[in-house]
Amino acid sequence: MNKREVIAELKTLELDERNFQDYTPTEWGRFEEGFEEAKIRTEHIIEQLDEPEKPVVPQFVADWIEECKTLKFELCEAMDTDAYDEKSSWIEDNSETFAKAWLYGYEVEKEKRYTVEIPNPNGSGYSKTYLCKNEDDKVELFTWLHYTSIEYADNWKQLESAQLTEEEIKEDYEWAWQFAVEVVKE
Repeated sequence: MNKREVIAELKTLELDERNFQDYTPTEWGRFEEGFEEAKIRTEHIIEQLDEPEKPVVPQFVADWIEECKTLKFELCEAMDTDAYDEKSSWIEDNSETFAKAWLYGYEVEKEKRYTVEIPNPNGSGYSKTYLCKNEDDKVELFTWLHYTSIEYADNWKQLESAQLTEEEIKEDYEWAWQFAVEVVKE
């Protein structure tokens, strides 16, 4: 349990009035005020705890950590890779980050997402052709016909299924990579 989880749990604590039936309303009021004050002070103390930040690592590093832990590797074994690949290079260049991720947990780096609109010089004014995942999670060409004015022309870019990784785009549509535009979250 981390600090945020402890604070969230603390905020849900409530007094059980059944345990205090013999108190007068005045005594109960003082007790209730003290209880709320104790929650606030406890939250303040928890905020003071020195909790290490979880490092952010790429997905392939997270996968390696999980594989090593499943195989009951020690940290030194996980860091000692003989291969000359992206993973080994990353571990060598980021050994301290890797060790912190191993010890304290980690967050996975969010992959950049892109939208890909395919230019159609002969298309009608109210359609857009773009790459999007279908219901089977396969990338294919779609046509957006759901707008009636230029104001809504780019609404398809908000669809999660239209926001693809570089790998997803290049797998079957490498030629379309030239039209990729990075999604910027505001």
